[in-house]
Amino acid sequence: MLTQLYGDRLVIANATGCSSIYGANLPTMPYTTGPDGRGPAWNNSLFEDNAEFGFGMRLGVDAQRARAELLLFRVAPLLPDRLVDALSAPCDGDAESIATRRTEITELRELLAEIAAAPETATPDATTRDAARDVVGGSETAAELDRLADHLVPRSLWIVGGDGWAYDIGYGGLDHVLSSNRKVNILVLDTEVYSNTGGQASKATPLGAVAKYASAGKETAKKDLGRLAMTYGHVYVASVAMQARNRQTVMAFLEAEAHPGPSLIIAHSPCIAHGYDLAHAPTQQARAINSGAWPLYRFDPGRVAAGEPPLHIDADPLSVPMRAYMREEARFRMVELRDPERFERLVDAAEAAAMDRHAIYEQLAEIRLPTPEDSDG
Repeated sequence: MLTQLYGDRLVIANATGCSSIYGANLPTMPYTTGPDGRGPAWNNSLFEDNAEFGFGMRLGVDAQRARAELLLFRVAPLLPDRLVDALSAPCDGDAESIATRRTEITELRELLAEIAAAPETATPDATTRDAARDVVGGSETAAELDRLADHLVPRSLWIVGGDGWAYDIGYGGLDHVLSSNRKVNILVLDTEVYSNTGGQASKATPLGAVAKYASAGKETAKKDLGRLAMTYGHVYVASVAMQARNRQTVMAFLEAEAHPGPSLIIAHSPCIAHGYDLAHAPTQQARAINSGAWPLYRFDPGRVAAGEPPLHIDADPLSVPMRAYMREEARFRMVELRDPERFERLVDAAEAAAMDRHAIYEQLAEIRLPTPEDSDG
């Protein structure tokens, strides 16, 4: 879905893990180019520093865009004012705006080719010869701008990895990126366990689940990464489950990309380590939502300016008993087989934790933060 939305301008920093294996395992790599030759740019980083790796990509993309804008300003006397104005204006991320910007860049390249070929006489759009002489190194500037012109199209940059990276090993770097004001999107594919390294428990492992280092069933609740990110106030945060609620997932991706600052999407990711036939993943994912085991929400700081609470809950859980959800997965059911009494205690604790979390979300969803207009009054 990410590549379908932004594939022709997508830049991915992928943490080592399951997603880097099925996302880069030749000859079955899922990334490709379209008829126009455009496609995702993908690179893979170490498990522990993917957030920093992707943040560096953001800095690099911003630097190249700034350089392109500077070169455009330098060569502006040789270009039509309307074209310079259009390329200098912000470009929205919708498909129509991107297509228009690419058409403008095509026109720019045609004019740059004329300038580079005959800098002393090139006078596009009736530009005077004196103005052409005022452009220092006109042909060199035109050639460099031609190389960087594509950076005038906004890149969609995504840092992608699993819960072991985001919740545990790479959390410090992820938190650093979230604290910035850069436009960086983060997608966490949450399998709730270290899937690629043998199924060890992570801070994303839910209460009651069996995993390595939690062989009797994890006794503590799952780390609430989304709520931690919300405390910054300027970060877009969403929790999604694509197989059960694909419309909500698409909305979250669109809102995340439109958000001017950092964004975090936490995606429920069914895994063989959960212990059920993944052909039934959509049904089981719905049970996770309706039991409260997996919350669905979107926290958009942009709603504050409209006088709305930033947090919107997209699913009202607790319509399915937690027990009914947990008994469908071997990672929970193993506890019941070994120790029925312990299983009952963990189920009760998991249900209480889900209710507590939902109650907190409900309270947060009612909070309307003050707007600048409120302070003016």
